[in-house]
Amino acid sequence: KKWADMLEYLPENDVRYAIIDMFYETKEGLRTEIYFISWAPDTATIKRKMLCASSKDALKNALQGIRNHLQATCKSDLDLAAIINDKVKSK
Repeated sequence: KKWADMLEYLPENDVRYAIIDMFYETKEGLRTEIYFISWAPDTATIKRKMLCASSKDALKNALQGIRNHLQATCKSDLDLAAIINDKVKSK
């Protein structure tokens, strides 16, 4: 539910950053990972997307310890099942 709630807060026409603690199940048991999400939909203005891109690295550096980054331009980029599947495969 927390993931779906986060998706609802992402505007269709503007950029956002989000940090979310994601829980998922693997063969070894329950895992948790903190994700930094850059949301810059195609419908956002060029100025807003440039602002997001230029400030992203500074923000990521200030948030030490967050190793996972997702960059999304549409909500299908944030498909939870696909993200978890990719994460489990990479372990």
